[in-house]
Amino acid sequence: MTRGLWFRLGTTLIIGAVFAITALASAAEDKPFAAIFWSAVGAVVGGFAPDIVGWLRSRWIHHDEQLTRADCIQKQDPDDSVAWLLHPAKEVVTFTGREEILAQLQQWCEDKSAAPVRLITAPGGNGKTRLARQLSHRMSEFAWQCEYIAPSEGSDVLSAVATKNAKGILCVVDYAETYDRATLAGLICSVASPRHRAHTRLLLLARTAGDWWSLLGQQETDQPGAVTLLRSLTVRASVIPLDAHVNEQTSLQLIKAAMHDFAKHLGRSLPQEVPLRQRPNRPPILLLHTEALALVLRGTDDPPKNMGESDVIEELLIHEESYWRRRALRLNLIPATSDEAILADQNAKLRRMVSIACLLGARDEIELDILVQQCPDLEPKATTMRWLQSLYPTVEETSASHTPALGTLQPDLLAEHLATNLIYQSTPKQLAELLSGISYNQALQALNVLARAALIDTSASAIVREAINANPSIMVKAAIEIAPQIPGVFTSVLLDLLHNTAFERDTLQEFLTTAQYPSLELNRVAAELAQQIVDLTLDDDLSEKARAMFDLSVHLAGAGKLIEALQVSEEALALRRELTALHGSGHLADLAMSMHNHAVLLRENGIHTAEALQVGSEAIAQFMELTHLRELEKLRDKTGFSRAHSPRKLASYVVDCATYMPHLIDSMSNHAVQLAEAGALTEALTTNADALAICRFLVSTDRTTYLFSLAALIHDRAIFLYKSGCIAEAASNSEEAVTLLRELANSNRDAHLPYLAKSLKSYADWQLQLNRHSHAIPVLREAIACYRELAKINCDAHLIDCAQSLRQLSHISLQAGYTRDVVGPLVDVLHLGTDDLPLDDETLKQLRMEALLAMSILSQAYLDDPEAVSADYFELTGEDIQDWLADFLKSDRNED
Repeated sequence: MTRGLWFRLGTTLIIGAVFAITALASAAEDKPFAAIFWSAVGAVVGGFAPDIVGWLRSRWIHHDEQLTRADCIQKQDPDDSVAWLLHPAKEVVTFTGREEILAQLQQWCEDKSAAPVRLITAPGGNGKTRLARQLSHRMSEFAWQCEYIAPSEGSDVLSAVATKNAKGILCVVDYAETYDRATLAGLICSVASPRHRAHTRLLLLARTAGDWWSLLGQQETDQPGAVTLLRSLTVRASVIPLDAHVNEQTSLQLIKAAMHDFAKHLGRSLPQEVPLRQRPNRPPILLLHTEALALVLRGTDDPPKNMGESDVIEELLIHEESYWRRRALRLNLIPATSDEAILADQNAKLRRMVSIACLLGARDEIELDILVQQCPDLEPKATTMRWLQSLYPTVEETSASHTPALGTLQPDLLAEHLATNLIYQSTPKQLAELLSGISYNQALQALNVLARAALIDTSASAIVREAINANPSIMVKAAIEIAPQIPGVFTSVLLDLLHNTAFERDTLQEFLTTAQYPSLELNRVAAELAQQIVDLTLDDDLSEKARAMFDLSVHLAGAGKLIEALQVSEEALALRRELTALHGSGHLADLAMSMHNHAVLLRENGIHTAEALQVGSEAIAQFMELTHLRELEKLRDKTGFSRAHSPRKLASYVVDCATYMPHLIDSMSNHAVQLAEAGALTEALTTNADALAICRFLVSTDRTTYLFSLAALIHDRAIFLYKSGCIAEAASNSEEAVTLLRELANSNRDAHLPYLAKSLKSYADWQLQLNRHSHAIPVLREAIACYRELAKINCDAHLIDCAQSLRQLSHISLQAGYTRDVVGPLVDVLHLGTDDLPLDDETLKQLRMEALLAMSILSQAYLDDPEAVSADYFELTGEDIQDWLADFLKSDRNED
């Protein structure tokens, strides 16, 4: 009920009461009604006049303030957030361009044999989310169900979004790098399960495919074979980098097109001019849209002016300040005023509060309370909270339990600008106060925002350092956790801090546990942490010292310090031998892991002495004992169980076997390679055969998990046989490896195609050495097809292999007398380096060498059959072979 209605109701009751009292008095005292009536009125007025006058005065003042407030609100324009018009969900600006990548993604969705996961990467503002939404619209037209989801609900989210009549399901996860790795891994495994794989596609969006992507491939889950499956899906072939180039339009044309859409949406006149300014080459599309929106909001009356990138963002934020102020006025958080100084002060306070919210965020009421404590001038706190919550919608997730208490300014470009400016403008004392008392989630949020800003503006890296130094007790752990998501930002800062700050051992251990392994981004940080932990561990605590030394050896190896890692590993192994001798089987698993680690380091350091080989043998023996493999074999040969082996003990044997079997196979594989490198090929073949027998049995029970290990062992065996001079047997084993890898590539081409190409090339080589040209040529053609496909994804890694295989095919064809098959592959070799490909110098050098070798073969073929070769060359290139040879040799001499 409004205040005006209450006022009218109260007035009516008072007047009614006066008339009632008058009527009663007149009847009781037999006096004239008028006399009694006016006496009652006088009494009421006399008693209430002071309060009524005061109330009327306050109502008048309040009415005046309301008019002033309304006038202030009307001056702010427009009513809603202008920044939100840039959000991809609003779709104010018409989507344009990206047709090639959209067609590629549509084909991926429709190809039932394709790997079900793709990752689109790009810096903020390049249009990842807009592209995903456009793909969703396109697939919806083909009866697909498209959902934006968060993996926080777990793998059963697929069942929640699926409908019976959908042709397929496209799930999109934005900010994929920021999610819990185990949860995201569970979702990926569910998408790739037999139940969902053919009709479900998972599109991940992230700024980079850094360590978080490779670490995702090593994430353990409760699903059988998860690691193998994740490794096969989190490969480079699944990553689609998105550059800033949208289409062939210039930046100016894109700005004008966006201005038209914004002006139409806002009902405003379209500005006639776009100010000239120095724009970067291919700027992010979001920045162009921001400039377009700012120009439309400026209006047609204001003269155009030159703006830098920061000016564009600031101009839009000035309009956004109007929105913040309107909300604050409506909630009575600030008083209305026309005083310019007071107005500026109020706006500064509101901007600081929004900037802090952008920096820290809030997932619950407690974190929201932490935010508002940072602006004591905005009172009351409850109103400040309501104001913040009213500004921007929270992130839509699959469950309300995961919805944050506070939405934040979008797009990220604007939020990052406010957050970084907040840090820039804070003194060290103010920054320490700002970051003290924050939660761990807010520390993660702050570093995430600042690091994303640093990816775009390298000068922002300095504020990342300031933020971590302001509160290292919480910020270091947060930086370690977030570093794999945003590479190149945190490593140097963390190393400097660790060198100059003393932490307790338990704190260092917590940091090291947080550091994900193996991680290219954190290898050096992890090694430094492990070294400091070793230095702080007491020598008389053998168990802790051994564990610390083992961790240090692992992290030193990860950092590329193999010699130092080997030295530390030797000390760790000696300590664990001592512990096992003192305390028995309780330390057997640790001892086995140390032996395996030491054996691998010996091989990687090129040490193949008898003592080195002995360590590998011991590691195998220890894992054999841990897996209870011999006991299980004995039990399998019996018709029943003896009392000494109860069902409970048998169950424990099976659990241990499943736990340590992968380590046993790894140890046997490593030892076989070490033996072969030491020249002990017979022993290498024996160890390899033992590993194969175990792996074949495991494949019979769990083909998905162990099939790749089996293919790798068979490929190794083929190499050992070839080195032993048994070429026919090597070719036979290689054929089996190729068959298995074809099966693996058919189920997940992205993951296994590199191994298939390599195995095919080896198989063709050995067929050639057996003079089986007719067998070798089709195999080599298949290898070339694989390398061509791989070279489209990673030129530097696979283009040389492709060139070598093409040259080899021509050479074989020439030897076999297949003249018609010589020219085509050689022309391909000669043209591999002429395309505009992003190749490094070493690859270009090798490619030039392959071209020269191809020229030699082509010259020989021309001498053998000039007419046929000339005709084939002209048919393929439209050029005369003699002219081309002369030009090529001339350019080659000039380069020399």
